[in-house]
Amino acid sequence: MRNPMQRGPWSVQDWPFVTALVLGVIAWVLAWYWDTARAIVAIWMRSDTFAHGFIIVPISAWIVWVERHTIATFNPRPNMLALPLLAIAGFGWLLGQLAGAGVVQQFGLVVMIQAAVWAILGTRVVKALAFPLFF
Repeated sequence: MRNPMQRGPWSVQDWPFVTALVLGVIAWVLAWYWDTARAIVAIWMRSDTFAHGFIIVPISAWIVWVERHTIATFNPRPNMLALPLLAIAGFGWLLGQLAGAGVVQQFGLVVMIQAAVWAILGTRVVKALAFPLFF
């Protein structure tokens, strides 16, 4: 039973659901903007300058895994303040699409993922995840 003093729709016990939700949203965003995600990977593959991108995602995932016990002590609380940032990033992506500016689209995609995670998990959890999320 949920503690009536608890704020937010989720509790610590809901982490499996919240984790699945975050991963599902990230997968959905990547699928929806597949051409942009594919362009990012293509740049990583052909450029020695950006090839480190292939290790950034696994390192970030590993850091989250290592810190999972600490993070699991927080109550994830959705933060609707992230939604305007999500909308701005989406609009930025659209402007990049219209202008044919791939770098703007790629930046918009990354910010959309970060804003979606912030919207779902809330500020306190995102602060704990700041390094791997923004790395």
